[in-house]
Amino acid sequence: MSFFGKVGIYRDNVLVSVPVLEGASKLIVVNVEFQGCADLGVCYPPITNQPHSRLLAAINR
Repeated sequence: MSFFGKVGIYRDNVLVSVPVLEGASKLIVVNVEFQGCADLGVCYPPITNQPHSRLLAAINR
């Protein structure tokens, strides 16, 4: 059994902002790793997902 000490818990949704430079590739690939755990301390194995997204033309200035 592994023990990681205190870790952050994010229930439901998490929003992460990633700055993108103007002129960057229009396709974004991000590696996302997450793990579901019960309040009792029992956890599922970690899951890695690689969602793809296309950038929109609008850029925050």
